Amino acid sequence: MKADWALLYPDAPAHPKALNGAALLYFDGPLVIPPPPLYERENNRAFVTILETAKTQGRLSLHPLRHLAIIWARSLQGHLDTLDLLEPLKTIGTCEFRVPTYPVRTRDLESSMSGFSIEDISESVNYPTAACQFVHHLVDGAYFDLDQDIDSVLDYCDACLGSEESARLTLAKAFMLRFAAPRSCGFPFNPITNPGCVLLTSAKPPGLRLLPLPMGALDRHAESQQAAAWQVFQHLVAPYMDPLTPERIDFICRLRQSRRGEIERLRAKCLNLAKEIPPEFTAEEVYFRIRTLIRTEMSREIADLLDLDRKSLERFVLDLFSDEKAWLLLSGVIVGLLSDPRSLLTTGSTLITIAFAGSRAVKAS
Repeated sequence: MKADWALLYPDAPAHPKALNGAALLYFDGPLVIPPPPLYERENNRAFVTILETAKTQGRLSLHPLRHLAIIWARSLQGHLDTLDLLEPLKTIGTCEFRVPTYPVRTRDLESSMSGFSIEDISESVNYPTAACQFVHHLVDGAYFDLDQDIDSVLDYCDACLGSEESARLTLAKAFMLRFAAPRSCGFPFNPITNPGCVLLTSAKPPGLRLLPLPMGALDRHAESQQAAAWQVFQHLVAPYMDPLTPERIDFICRLRQSRRGEIERLRAKCLNLAKEIPPEFTAEEVYFRIRTLIRTEMSREIADLLDLDRKSLERFVLDLFSDEKAWLLLSGVIVGLLSDPRSLLTTGSTLITIAFAGSRAVKAS
């Protein structure tokens, strides 16, 4: 990937498990990580005022807003801890921290689910993220739409969150807010089938600019192969990369700085592997083909990247395939990608949306 491109997580990571170490190797561009809503102290004053008013009026103790405030505070602290962990990557230019902008007024909340039903969205909603997005909407949207009248804001919260049904719908809408910009400018992707997605953005212009990609710009079969290659690469290096720890962050930094050639060669091998899998293969046949090719044609690249001697490599490969069910599951995903390119997570480009992020990737799959 060219250096003038970057990867953007749409969700502010509240825990290192929300990130994927393999992605920090597979993609050349910097990883752009947004902060949670109201990250800057001066931007959360209105929220504090709303909470204090609700408390004074005796409306806060049982109000859903109290629970949202707790989730937001925990997410903010978790995000700060995650940034501390990622600091070495920021130092070498692999991570950037920017504030994405997108509309959060009341009209934007109401239109955020355009084209989707609550049934489409509900199972994919990350509710801690949705809670933070609603707080963002409340402070930077509804607060101004209601002329900064605190009582009206609290009444609005009652209407949005007063029942289980209304809260479920409101949080689904809030979850979709940050997808409004790429959808409106022509991004061919569906976040509902891929909630742990990453958006491809331009890193050169100041600020954060989401770039559209025409639906027919890339060959769908080639995209499917790229998606399959990424899945294989991720499974190969995950034992050394995930979950992220300070030691693994340092290891990723060393690889990014001194083994770029080895990263590229393993990445190319994964793509060649994907190209050698016939689209008519079953999951079992894909699994056996992957296992054979990794052992016969990719072991050198794995050893070079991870600095494994012969015995360590043999043990690595043995451990790698010890969980046959996980590889059969992966093989099933690859079968779907290669046999029907339209099933590519219903996206227009693998390079625009890629499901990953530890446990969230499992849910997204």
